[in-house]
Amino acid sequence: MSEVSLKFLRFHCLDRHHCAVHYRHLIDRIVQRFQEANAEVAVDSTVMRNWYQLMYTLHRDLGKEDGPDVFHTCGGGELQDLVDKGLVYDLSRELDSGWRDSFVPAAWHPLRFTGREYAVPLEQGFVFVWYNKRIFEKLGLTVPTQFDELLGICAEVKRAGIVPFAVGNRERWPGAFFFSHLFHRIGGRECSCPISPWRRTTGDPGQLHCRSREPPEPCRSGSVR
Repeated sequence: MSEVSLKFLRFHCLDRHHCAVHYRHLIDRIVQRFQEANAEVAVDSTVMRNWYQLMYTLHRDLGKEDGPDVFHTCGGGELQDLVDKGLVYDLSRELDSGWRDSFVPAAWHPLRFTGREYAVPLEQGFVFVWYNKRIFEKLGLTVPTQFDELLGICAEVKRAGIVPFAVGNRERWPGAFFFSHLFHRIGGRECSCPISPWRRTTGDPGQLHCRSREPPEPCRSGSVR
């Protein structure tokens, strides 16, 4: 039986210890299990050091004859762009066999376009906000459950001479990540901000507008550093 080569483009966050070790071991084991079940297939695995390198390589090589066969993706707009170019396989028929039901339903949202799935979930992340319990106890604060309550806490903490929020943003994406969540939670799914999160869009009558043309209150009040 002739051997088939399968090119796999991987992304591991090699500059982060927990990803470099645990995540890489997870993917290595998945590849090992696949090869044990498919002895005729040789997996040629290439690790990308960061997300930017992965996206650059995909856009450069995916349409080539010798481009990657399988690749990592975070889904969303980047994946849809590749789907719209006809470069990604539609997995819907394979998933209809019951495979789809073995995943958490919410994990499919960034991988599904016009009712069709183009990738399989590998992990699902959660966004947390950590808070200093000693500061809350000292100022007599309670954990907020509404956005207005959070803004009030920011004001109280600022009056105490403390910056309410801190975001490690050396790599630039974490800040955009948190603010995209903020706008989504405030504006809802219909809030579309293609140029700037607080700039009202114009032109196409069908273009949805952001509900606010100003930065969110935590930014305007200096609550984030």
